[in-house]
Amino acid sequence: MKNKSLFMLSAMLVLLALLCSCSSDDNDGPPPPDPNALSAEGWTAYESGDFTNALVKFNEALGVDSNHIDARLGAGWCQIRLGSLQSAYQHLTNAIGNAPQNADVLAARTVAATLLNDFGIAVMDGSNFLQATSNGDSYVFAHDSTVQSRDVRILYALAAFHEGYYSTAQTQVVHLNPALTFDPTAPTYLAELIAAIEALMG
Repeated sequence: MKNKSLFMLSAMLVLLALLCSCSSDDNDGPPPPDPNALSAEGWTAYESGDFTNALVKFNEALGVDSNHIDARLGAGWCQIRLGSLQSAYQHLTNAIGNAPQNADVLAARTVAATLLNDFGIAVMDGSNFLQATSNGDSYVFAHDSTVQSRDVRILYALAAFHEGYYSTAQTQVVHLNPALTFDPTAPTYLAELIAAIEALMG
């Protein structure tokens, strides 16, 4: 009788161990999604012009890794394209906090800040963008070839003008159009400078 009881106890312990093992396996569940893969899906949608679904993918990536720079950048550009400029600015500010010399992020926040009339930030980001790209003119955003160094320089010039940094604005304008000349002492100087910036903006 005692042997039978010991056998029953042993069997119950083995069964309990198996049940615990199965329960533990079930709780592990599938691995979390890959934020890099989600961000890549976001850019695919972005490049096709589907900014709403692109934003969904970027937000999913950020749900896995809130410091994912590429996803922050993507979310920022989507919000710019969708007209949610304050949200774009917040995403890009977060990205700059983690990657202060990332040319893509600096270019994007220059755009967002200018559209928000936050010209002080746009001046700072425009200057940092030129440093990050070694003052070069070959920059083209990998996910949108319409965003180039020229565009950032124009916005930098516009922001500098509005902040009263006329010499900085003039430097950018002349860089883009060396045929232009300005006389800072002329009474028409500021009118000519802003007209040149607006002409560059098209």
